[in-house]
Amino acid sequence: MDRASADAAADAAAGPNLASAARLVSSAGEGYVRRFLAGAISGDVALAERFARGLGAAPPAGLDYGKLVDKAFNEADAVDAIAYRLAEAYGAESDEGEAYVDLKDVMKSASEFEKRGDLAEASRVYGQIAEAIVDNEDFLHLDGDHTEAGPEAVKKWAACLDKSNPEAAKRRSCIDLAFRMLKKSDLLCGEYKQAMTTLCRSDADVEHLLGLARLHVPPPPPIPPAATTAPPPPPRRGRAAKPDGEVDMEMLPIAADVLDRLGRSADANRLISGNARASPLACVLLVKRLAAAGSKPAAASAAVAGLDRFGADPGIATAAASVYGEGDPPSLRRAVLSDLFMRTSEWSYYEQLSRTPGWEHERPSFIRRVTGDAGLRSRFLLQILVREGMHKSAIDEIVESGDDFMFEVYRDTISAAEPSAYLAAYGQHVEALGASASTGAQYARVARHLRNMSKVRNGGREASRRVAAALAKKSAGRSNLAKALAPFLR
Repeated sequence: MDRASADAAADAAAGPNLASAARLVSSAGEGYVRRFLAGAISGDVALAERFARGLGAAPPAGLDYGKLVDKAFNEADAVDAIAYRLAEAYGAESDEGEAYVDLKDVMKSASEFEKRGDLAEASRVYGQIAEAIVDNEDFLHLDGDHTEAGPEAVKKWAACLDKSNPEAAKRRSCIDLAFRMLKKSDLLCGEYKQAMTTLCRSDADVEHLLGLARLHVPPPPPIPPAATTAPPPPPRRGRAAKPDGEVDMEMLPIAADVLDRLGRSADANRLISGNARASPLACVLLVKRLAAAGSKPAAASAAVAGLDRFGADPGIATAAASVYGEGDPPSLRRAVLSDLFMRTSEWSYYEQLSRTPGWEHERPSFIRRVTGDAGLRSRFLLQILVREGMHKSAIDEIVESGDDFMFEVYRDTISAAEPSAYLAAYGQHVEALGASASTGAQYARVARHLRNMSKVRNGGREASRRVAAALAKKSAGRSNLAKALAPFLR
């Protein structure tokens, strides 16, 4: 229900009380009524809004619209609480309607100030709406307009403020506010970050942002004396030393974007590269920046250095994988992807690697590399052989590894392609297990493998029967083993 409908419903519900109030008002003087109304609506934002809309006038400036947002959240929460209690106690639905955070009127008021050209007031109202939504993020589970109104309010707050061309001190205070709010909000964090880039319009603004984040732009490298034709310019204020305190790396992309927009890309490059050894985020930005500038070998080297320093960081790995594309030499792309695969154990990188042109010629050397490293071999080799359709080599690897569980893991895949070779190798392995078995657990292990063999579609039952018969013949007199083998000899 919108505000006008709610007002009409309230008037209708008032009935005789409304008529009585009308008689009371008619007995008062015009001056008193004016003073009374002015005092009443100055302290009640909702009443002021209702009064203005009833007159068809724009809402008055200077009201605290954050209170209206709080009221909308509180009313929706109350309805939600009633519905929950009724459902929990009686399984009944509330007749109060569904809980909904209605912010249409407050957003309309802000929009009206914007349409009238009162950008300062529009920015103030949008800002109050956004801040109040952040303050009520505990109620984000409620349905309502806040999921759309919040992002729009932050965007309009920054845009109207920027268009109103505030004085430097006001702009800095709003940058401070955006910085605080993005730290506080989950819903509107991204919008407040974007607002900071909108509000930073000058070198002084970006220096203020860098100070908030305790970021430091390293000075440019010194010019060799022989090439110096004039004394070097003095360093920018505030950049001579790194500020004390913990650096806020979350602000690094924002600061770099603002520096780029102000034509200070060299400073942005030094800001990012100067922090790449301390932050995975800075390393990712450096890799992307170098690749975008066409310095792909340098980007790949920066990614490798970052992975060496920070481990298998997903962000750095993703950035590294995107350095070389389909138009680049396949050998360079393979080098990056194979390194990423071995560092991260992510098979998506192997899939990309196997699709690079010329992979069929490079595959043997890659497999030799994996085979020659004990750690890589235990982690990857068997899966690679199966993925590449090298099933006989996979069988040999299982036998050599001595890990009979792998016969079970890859039974369907390998036996479908090489049933005879699989059953022959598996049978020899099970015979060896049975020959050395001497405990109940070992006999049960033999029986489990025979059962697994029998599930192979092409000749599995016959193979398991042959193995069981061979073991029974070799192990005459071992009654416990004979019991384990009996089900497979029928």
